[in-house]
Parts: sequence; C-alpha cells; structure tokens
Amino acid sequence: TLTEQLTMNHTGFCIADEEIAQGHGKDGRKQSPLHANAFAPAIGLKASLEDVMTFIQFISPDLAKKAP
Repeated sequence: TLTEQLTMNHTGFCIADEEIAQGHGKDGRKQSPLHANAFAPAIGLKASLEDVMTFIQFISPDLAKKAP
C-alpha cells in the first residue's frame, strides 16, 4: 500500500489507543478513545502529524517547503 511505501507507520483505520491523543469532555474530564469498528471506513483514516507531512511532501514537495 501507499502508506507502507512511504513508511507511514502511524496511519490507518484502526489505531492503537496508546497512539491516540488523550481527549477531554466539556467538563474537563478525560474521555476514552472512540471505537467505531464497523464505521471505521466511513470515519476515515487517522494519521499522525508526521505521517500527514510525509504525505504532503509526496504529493506536493513545493507545498511542504512553504510551511512556516
């Protein structure tokens, strides 16, 4: 797959809980990650910031250079 070819190891439909940023509710209490196994394809891919930048560099090297 493209994610394997680009070594995007933190991208996929199902990401381990320890790789997901800790979420918080409106009241400030910690919330567990959302698990929507059957709906994962509809929700879309999840990716780390590093993997997103890798993909941007792949599709548009000039755009990646313009980032502050």
